[in-house]
Amino acid sequence: MKVEKHIIQQKYLQASINPHFLFNSLTMLIDQARNSSREALAENMTHLSEIMQYAVDYGDGSEGLVTVTKELYHLEALLKIFACRFPGITVYNYHIRGERQAYLIPPLSLITIVENAFKFGDLGLYGRPLDIAVTFQENLLLFRCVNMKRTINNKERMSAGMGLNNLQSRLDHYFHGRYRMDIIDTNEVYDILLTIQP
Repeated sequence: MKVEKHIIQQKYLQASINPHFLFNSLTMLIDQARNSSREALAENMTHLSEIMQYAVDYGDGSEGLVTVTKELYHLEALLKIFACRFPGITVYNYHIRGERQAYLIPPLSLITIVENAFKFGDLGLYGRPLDIAVTFQENLLLFRCVNMKRTINNKERMSAGMGLNNLQSRLDHYFHGRYRMDIIDTNEVYDILLTIQP
């Protein structure tokens, strides 16, 4: 009974992430269709298709977990899609430090954090792009995402919390007592550091 309850909860959490992610990505592709070449649009549609297939497949069969390498592959595709919204502007810096390890994490964990930053961050500010850093240490994975904030209304604020709350529920299940999510939330900056001990 406990296992069944967890399966139902996982399916609910997955379903609550995917439509939100799909809607935001399609909105960006519509903007690109109005302003760019067919080749660029086709490339980004391919990226979106791969990301959505990844979300639907929901893992490698390892109890609902995927390798960090697979998650980063799809995160990088997401970054390429979002960058098309801001031609001529550096909207993100992306760094990987340390030797990549085959750590397992819940799918869409890192993507959820970055997608949240793109939705609620002010990425149009020159000189203040989104900063993403992935650090591999021995028995430790650190993921940091820092963005300038834009003013949002109360409804958007509630929406911003849903994705991260769902992520925390998933992390609690797989890494209870072995992860931390530290958030610095000021008037200007949103800084999230996720530390996982796989």
